Amino acid sequence: MIFKHLFTPKWKHPKTEVRLQALNKLEQDKDADVLKTMALEDNSTEIRQKALNKLNSLSLWWQAYKQDQALKDLAEQHISSAVLNGKSELDGTIRQDM
Repeated sequence: MIFKHLFTPKWKHPKTEVRLQALNKLEQDKDADVLKTMALEDNSTEIRQKALNKLNSLSLWWQAYKQDQALKDLAEQHISSAVLNGKSELDGTIRQDM
């Protein structure tokens, strides 16, 4: 059982604290796929939120808004501010769904 933790990436560790430390070490450009997975699939709301903030992708905020009840209000704020500020990163699928 202990060997399982030795060979598992830190961002997949069962303890939230270890995953948070791993999240802080991940880089936005180099580890975008890992951050995306953490943002959409992690068990901890805090980790999902920090990963979303780190990526700062409107399409990911939109996915979180549609599927994550715990982060729905925060995602709505990010999306609303993007719409009100007229950001051009609103892609067609987001505009269509709205």
